[in-house]
Order: sequence, then structure tokens, then C-alpha cells
Amino acid sequence: MHTWPYDTLTPEVWAALPADDKAMVEALTAAFIAEVERQRAARLQAPDTDD
Repeated sequence: MHTWPYDTLTPEVWAALPADDKAMVEALTAAFIAEVERQRAARLQAPDTDD
């Protein structure tokens, strides 16, 4: 799993962003969280292969 590739947005930076940029950041964040959850679920459902 790769780490989050973006700098942290401060409240001041967030407030200054245009609505389109905010929507893009929110969509990317949602996609990232969904992928983390997908990988977590797949890992939990995988058979235990430790011998």
C-alpha cells in the first residue's frame, strides 16, 4: 500500500481552494479510502497461509 501522496491541506489552504479543486480532493480522498477498505476486506477474507 502506498502512502498518501499529497501534502496536508491546512484550513486556510482549503478555504482558498476553488470549488472544483475541493471536489477533486474530496473525490480522490473517497477513492483512496475505498481502496484501503477494499484491500483490508480482501486481507481479512484471505485464507491464513502461515504454517
